[in-house]
Amino acid sequence: GVRPVPYLRWSEEQWSRQVRPPALIRPLWTPLTAAVPDNSMAFYGGSGGLAIYPFRGMSAMQVSATFWMSTDSLAKAGTFFSYVAGPVEETFTIQESEMEARDLMVWIGGRGQRTGVVVADGYWHHIAVTWSSYDGATFVYIDGMLMYSTRMGKGLAIGDGGSLVLGQDQRIESGWCCGFMPNRAYVGQLADFKLWSVALGLDEVRAQIHAKDSTKIRGLILRFDFKPSKSSEQEVELWKHVIPDVSGLHHDAVRVGDPLPSLAQRDRGNLTTQVS
Repeated sequence: GVRPVPYLRWSEEQWSRQVRPPALIRPLWTPLTAAVPDNSMAFYGGSGGLAIYPFRGMSAMQVSATFWMSTDSLAKAGTFFSYVAGPVEETFTIQESEMEARDLMVWIGGRGQRTGVVVADGYWHHIAVTWSSYDGATFVYIDGMLMYSTRMGKGLAIGDGGSLVLGQDQRIESGWCCGFMPNRAYVGQLADFKLWSVALGLDEVRAQIHAKDSTKIRGLILRFDFKPSKSSEQEVELWKHVIPDVSGLHHDAVRVGDPLPSLAQRDRGNLTTQVS
């Protein structure tokens, strides 16, 4: 059988694949506190995450991810989400780099690009990453502002039916998909996570922030709003383990690992756990 690559060697390979970014950039504008959704998912590191496998309907040639996040953890490089399909790790992944500043990284087709954009400041930020295979155009928006752009993965097709996990990085172990990497687990909160089968434009990204006609934008393939269930006790018990996809495409996720992520609700400045 295939022998797993020793971690130290694998880690060195990861560093060699990380392209050095420009000077570090930190958002200096007033936080968008009023626009942050009331409901979120809290992640505590370890092996906890939200998993969908297989994820059917992943877009091959264009994709966008939009979500709110808040973290002040600099202890390790947190992973907001990772998607692995076929033999390629980091098929589509957004995480923090392993450099001390923890700037954002975007992975497409196994190639990582540091952006130099730092958001681990304890405030809520809206993140949007868009990518198109046709020219490799990749854009990173923070709070509705274009903060970074590059070209990567030109001509690449993202495979369908892979493993999608929020809060964890993934790697292929002994030919099997997929093992988690607790040293890259996310510690913080995510809210209103969405995946799209199109490369969103600036106006469409800003519509996600202020919820203006965002439902009219085409191409939504996954959405977690993290709202607690108001149904029967039996259904509430089920939703402690299953987080429903509210896009209408039924890509429901399962809470896995230890400690389990939990639903949280914002009391306009405070976050209190609602579901253990």
